[in-house]
Amino acid sequence: MHAARRIGSALISGAYRKSLVTLGASFITVAAFAIFPATVSATSASPAAVSAASSYTSGARIGSICNNPPNSGEEFDRCTGSGWAGTSCAQNQNYNGTNGPFNVLAAHNGCFVRVWLHQDPWNGSNWGNGWTHCIAGGTFDQIVPAQFQHPLNIYVSSNSSSC
Repeated sequence: MHAARRIGSALISGAYRKSLVTLGASFITVAAFAIFPATVSATSASPAAVSAASSYTSGARIGSICNNPPNSGEEFDRCTGSGWAGTSCAQNQNYNGTNGPFNVLAAHNGCFVRVWLHQDPWNGSNWGNGWTHCIAGGTFDQIVPAQFQHPLNIYVSSNSSSC
């Protein structure tokens, strides 16, 4: 009986109540982060981390100019970081970057055929051995992953299948 009284008074003591409150707050904090994940702050993260986070966040936009998408017409539009540039939907057309790579930070593909970004320019017979990235027709407001944002070739195909 004496032991039961000691346990009872220990449970009621201020130290125990304080540890229960702390434990409860910890559970609430963990639950909150599980429900609402933290976002990357430009002041607390490296530029690479901010870029990577924005590249993989669904619906995220790159730069304020990309926040204002073009009218969704029948063309391939790409956000360059300083504006939107349109490309014709003429099928089986290659566009090589003659003064360096294109900037394709975000894309709207109103062509309804696949548009391919190629690391290497079209040389008349192929695109070399570099990377390729497909943007499906009818894709709007798509962030292009960072590793594919600077192609030397944009190819508008005639393939209407999804990527």
